[in-house]
Amino acid sequence: LYPNPTNASFTLSTSTAMQHIHIIDLSGKVLFMNNVPGQQQTVVATDDMPAGMYIVQIGMEDGSVVNKRLQIIR
Repeated sequence: LYPNPTNASFTLSTSTAMQHIHIIDLSGKVLFMNNVPGQQQTVVATDDMPAGMYIVQIGMEDGSVVNKRLQIIR
């Protein structure tokens, strides 16, 4: 996940195929959901989200889930 912190977008790159991406605020509210079946890289725009800390939840095709911390700055 780079760049982190970000102010407009970030790139998510994995060694195995992803299934979906969720961006969740620290209160647990899902702000973004996107299905990306089979992709190993994608760009996510964050310019409509307020500054703060978020969790990027990546669902992998093998069923595992990876959580990464993301900071959005303005």
